[in-house]
Amino acid sequence: MGPSARALALSLAGSLALLACLAPDAPSASPAPEAKEGLRVGLPEGWVATPAGTGLDVGPKGRVVLQLEPSARALPSLEALLQQLTVQGVRVTQKDETGGFVGVRYALSLDGGGGEGFVGVKRVGARTVWCATTGGASGAEVAEAYALCREVAVGATAR
Repeated sequence: MGPSARALALSLAGSLALLACLAPDAPSASPAPEAKEGLRVGLPEGWVATPAGTGLDVGPKGRVVLQLEPSARALPSLEALLQQLTVQGVRVTQKDETGGFVGVRYALSLDGGGGEGFVGVKRVGARTVWCATTGGASGAEVAEAYALCREVAVGATAR
């Protein structure tokens, strides 16, 4: 398997598995709320959010470019996120750690031929929301996903 194929293998499944490994197994100080709350996301024009397990699949109609997964895990540090990504051989192109949000945008190969991705975690109330782009997301879609994850919120769901 060449470098580009290895880099692409890091996309969706790798990003979500990476995120799952970053947070400690112990829940955060406050458990996730049991109330009927769902994720609220501001979607770019033409994008849709579809329930998937306990989270959401998000992207332009007919395609998933971002997965959101709520968790009771603590918010990881930027350093922990960066360490796991650099071990995978990606090139970090943007990093951010501000008031309850940690995110990293990266190139999937050192030569830039493998596309881009994003992983991030947003603290939302008593829980965190873990975000990861899928393979094949364009640079513009990765930028939209990054912005969307920064703004995710929790709200009451309709019954």
